[in-house]
Amino acid sequence: MTDQEFAIRKSFAHSELVMQVNGLLPGENFKSLYTFFAYALMIGFNILLPVLGYINLFKADPDERFTLLSNSFIYVEMFILVFKNWSLVVTPDLTKKMFNRWNDDIFNTQVDEDKHIIDEAVRDHRIKYILYFILTGIAPTFLLINIIFSAHDDLKLPIWLPVDIYNSTLRYTLANVYIIVGYTHAVFAHFAIDVYLSSFMLYCGSQLRLIKYKLENMEKYFEEDLLCISDEIFNDKLLQKKVYDKITQCAKVYDAVYSYIQELEEIYSGGVFSQFLVGSMVVSICLYNMSKAQSLNLELIYAMGFLMPMTYLLYLYCNHGTLVIEESLTIGDAIIKSPWYNYDMKSKRLLMILIERSKKPINFSAGKIVELSLETFVLIVKRSYSLLAVLRNY
Repeated sequence: MTDQEFAIRKSFAHSELVMQVNGLLPGENFKSLYTFFAYALMIGFNILLPVLGYINLFKADPDERFTLLSNSFIYVEMFILVFKNWSLVVTPDLTKKMFNRWNDDIFNTQVDEDKHIIDEAVRDHRIKYILYFILTGIAPTFLLINIIFSAHDDLKLPIWLPVDIYNSTLRYTLANVYIIVGYTHAVFAHFAIDVYLSSFMLYCGSQLRLIKYKLENMEKYFEEDLLCISDEIFNDKLLQKKVYDKITQCAKVYDAVYSYIQELEEIYSGGVFSQFLVGSMVVSICLYNMSKAQSLNLELIYAMGFLMPMTYLLYLYCNHGTLVIEESLTIGDAIIKSPWYNYDMKSKRLLMILIERSKKPINFSAGKIVELSLETFVLIVKRSYSLLAVLRNY
C-alpha cells in the first residue's frame, strides 16, 4: 500500500491521541495501566462529580434550587459519558479494530483516476476536526476565566463536599482544580467519541461516493484498452472481464460499508442515543440561560461556549448520517448514467443486483430508534425551541 492509500487511517492520528489522553483507547506504551486509568477517570469524573453536583442541588435552599437547576445539564452531560464511554472502556481492542479496519484493502481501492474523492473526504474531516476542537475548548476555557476573575465566594460549578472549603485557600483551590479537570475531561471525552463515530460515517459516505464514481465513469479506467477496439460496443473478452472485476470490486466495497455501519450501530448506538436524548434539553437550557442575561457577561459567554459545540456535534452526526443515506440511495442513479448497455450480460446482472440493494438505504440509527439525518437535526431544533418557550413561561 502507498501513503495515499493509507490516507484515511493516517487522518485519525490526532483523534486517537485525544482518546488516549481521556482513557478511551489504550496507547502503545503502558497498556497494563490503561484499564486502571480508564476506570479511574470514569468513576472519578463521569460518576462522582455529577453525583456531588446533584447532592448539592438537593441540599440547597428552595430559593436557590431553580438557579442551580439551570446549570444541572452540565452534570447530565458528564453522567451520560458513562453510557457513551462504556463500549470504548470495556472493549478497547474492539475500538482499535474499528480504526484498523481502514487499513483493509477493501477500503483502499482508489487509484489515480478517483483518489480526489478520498482526498476531499480527508480534507473535510480535518476541517471539521479543527473547528470542533476549537469549539470544544471554549467551554473549559471560559469556566477557568470565570473562576479566576470572579469573587472567590462560591464554586462556579457547584458541588457538595463534606468539608468547608471557603475557610481554606488550599481546599478551595483543590476543589476548583478537581472541577476544571473533570469538566475538561468531560467535554474532550465527548469530543473524542463524537469525532470517532461521525468521522467513520463520513468515510463510509466517501466509500459509497467512490463506488458511484467508478460505476459512472468506467471508461476512464480502461481508456488505453478502448483505444485498441474499433467497434463502439465493448467486444473484447479481456476488457469485459476487467469491467466485471471492477463492478465486483464495487459490490464488495458496498457490502463492506454496509457491514461496517451495522457493526458501529450494534456497538455504539446506545451511547449516541443517550446523547440525542438529552441534546434538545441541553440546547434549550443554554438558550434559556442566554435569554436571561441582561448584558455581555461571563455567564452569557459561558452558556454560549457550551451551546456551540453541543449544537455542532448534533449537526455532525446528522450531516454525516444523511451523507451515508443519500450516497447509498443514489448508487442506482450512477449505474443508469453509466454505459451499462455496452457491458456483457454477466456485468448487467451484477448491476441489477446493486440497483436492487441500493433501494434500501444504509443508515445509522441511535438506539435503533432515532435515525441520524438532517431531518432529525431539524426536529431537535424545533423541540429545543418548544422547551425554551416552556422554561421562559415558568
